[in-house]
Amino acid sequence: MRARSAIMVVAVLISLEAIPGVAAAEIVDKEPALAVTWTWALVGGAIGLVGWRFRWWAGALLAVPPAAYFAVLHFELTDSQVGPAIVAEAGHEYLFWSYGAVATFAVLHLAGLWRALRRRFVTS
Repeated sequence: MRARSAIMVVAVLISLEAIPGVAAAEIVDKEPALAVTWTWALVGGAIGLVGWRFRWWAGALLAVPPAAYFAVLHFELTDSQVGPAIVAEAGHEYLFWSYGAVATFAVLHLAGLWRALRRRFVTS
């Protein structure tokens, strides 16, 4: 009877040790889809481009919400625990496309700022 109890205890401990290996935590389903990221980039960039045309403060003010979104995304992608899990699940392409969206947003805002500064200082 004791041998049977010892075998049962060992079997239970082995199965309890194997449980974390069975569970799979998905990270990417909690991250924004690339379509959402690109929507923030294109809409935020286009609105900012138009905002810089009217007033300098409008362009700067319109840059804040998308920039905050991209800052949170950057912090998640560079986190020591979450970042490698995202790369493992979604691949390096997710990083490239996400940072490509950030670059597109930045280029659109810089183009609007350049036009605003050029119009202000060249025509004066």
